[in-house]
Amino acid sequence: YSHMPYLITFFYAWAQTFYGLLVRNAFMLLINSFGMAMSGIFMIIFVRCCPKERRRRLQLLVISGTCCMSFTCYVAVMMAEDAGRNFIGHVNNIVSVACYLAPLATLQLVLETKNAES
Repeated sequence: YSHMPYLITFFYAWAQTFYGLLVRNAFMLLINSFGMAMSGIFMIIFVRCCPKERRRRLQLLVISGTCCMSFTCYVAVMMAEDAGRNFIGHVNNIVSVACYLAPLATLQLVLETKNAES
């Protein structure tokens, strides 16, 4: 199984949660906080159950992605209010496109193995 769809979903929920915080939208904040918690729990389970040779790489991806998202949120907070919202909005658009591209990693595995059981 590919970890990319789950990792991207986590970061998308994180970006949407932060955007909901910036625009002061309680519903957006609530729904995406739940999505972030659920995808975070799933990623923890996924990391613990994956083979050891992939675990280190996945942990590195999670840590580097968390650092990038934290820095992005920091930059947005340091900007003027409207500029910060626009910046996070653009980040959300980029991560949204990544959400649609992430399953292509699984498609690549299916095409390489010629087996759809993955």
